[in-house]
Amino acid sequence: MSDERSSTAPANRTQDHPSAAVCIPTFKRPVFLDQLLQSLTKLNQDHLTVHVIVVDNDGEGSAAPVVERYRERLPRLVYEIEPERGIAAARNRLVTIAKRLGVEYIAFIDDDEWVEPDWLANMVRTAREYQADAVIGAVVPEYDPEIPPWIRAGRFFERPRQRTGERAKSYTTANALLRLQSLDGLEGPFHRAFDLTGGSDSHLFERLIQRGARLVWCDEAVVYDHIPRSRGNARWILKRAYRHGITYSRCARMLDPLPRRLVRTGRMLYMFGYGLARLALSLPRGKVATLQSLRECAIGLGGLAGAVGLTYQEYRQTHGR
Repeated sequence: MSDERSSTAPANRTQDHPSAAVCIPTFKRPVFLDQLLQSLTKLNQDHLTVHVIVVDNDGEGSAAPVVERYRERLPRLVYEIEPERGIAAARNRLVTIAKRLGVEYIAFIDDDEWVEPDWLANMVRTAREYQADAVIGAVVPEYDPEIPPWIRAGRFFERPRQRTGERAKSYTTANALLRLQSLDGLEGPFHRAFDLTGGSDSHLFERLIQRGARLVWCDEAVVYDHIPRSRGNARWILKRAYRHGITYSRCARMLDPLPRRLVRTGRMLYMFGYGLARLALSLPRGKVATLQSLRECAIGLGGLAGAVGLTYQEYRQTHGR
């Protein structure tokens, strides 16, 4: 479904006035989507042409009422429905729309996040200053009040941060800017095999790196990630760790030659064994230390499972509706 009122004229791509599209895949999380769109109305757009693209992965268009409330405050707002279920399908639809708009950059963000006013300007500035093909920014957790204090103390949802301009050591579309031209020639570009498992962003970034793309970090480009109570527990943390391990090995199976795949599998075997060895020492130290050890085991176990072709469909369940 395409919204005929959305502007599809090619964006200004001059050197002094770059253009960017904020790309948002969403599925049945209207409250969070509303919070994100509200934060986007406050973006600093000096010397920057900004489009906002929302792709609704719900075939019934449940996000439409939320989007309609922002028509006036976000004049370059595009809303379309991607009826084929899957995070990769929704992301591919976003890229297709961005190409139609003719923007220079696409910025991916999840529908349960929100941004600071200078977020996008900082991403574009960093991309230009360091001549980067992709820029990765910080994701800061914001916890539901019902999440236990020990989960917060364990910092299980905190992600490593780096100095701006350094080569990005981790990458996710939870907060990422890509030069749209860097995707030329990449099929998809998000692989549909990851539709319900997650990990299509990791797979894409690894393909970009193999093509020689430059990925850098921007520590000033901050987004906030809502952590609902359905995720703030040991069970979910271990499942996510297991899925991360699977993704690591699936990418290796799909992209790497055999010697590198064996190296990756060895790393996962080491992590699983190391986590088990730490577990006995962690038990007397309490919940946080125990879960940290178990998480290492889960990553390693997932890596071994992925190495033999097993998958886990994490995205069959939607959190924080």
